Amino acid sequence: MAKRYIGGALVEVKYVGFNPKYGRDEYCGRVIVNIRNLYRKEYCNDAEKYGDTTIYIWNYTTLFAPNCGFGNKAYDSPKAYDEMAQSAVSFGSSGIEDDSYPDKETSEMISEAVNMVMDDQGEYEVLRKRPDGFFV
Repeated sequence: MAKRYIGGALVEVKYVGFNPKYGRDEYCGRVIVNIRNLYRKEYCNDAEKYGDTTIYIWNYTTLFAPNCGFGNKAYDSPKAYDEMAQSAVSFGSSGIEDDSYPDKETSEMISEAVNMVMDDQGEYEVLRKRPDGFFV
């Protein structure tokens, strides 16, 4: 299982394998938001929120690779895990109310955790190494 960090969210991604029913590669994992990561002292001096230890978790059981795939990249490559982590937070923060998506409160917290962490191409900035001061 690969771990990726996007803003205040930890995204775990596991390659399940090729799903013959859908003709696509499949991933599963979870998105974890520890509220303390949203209010780390380097971002906010709100001591009251900084002491909050609430953790929001969305377990996703099925996330498919894009139809176009990853080009010549392997489906279990570091870049593929980066892209699937971006997809997970995108779906997780969408606010769609359906059994496949997180509940409204968790979706809002994922959205807040990844808000404003876009790179120059407009994609979520993905870190492969745990940032200093990041709470798990």
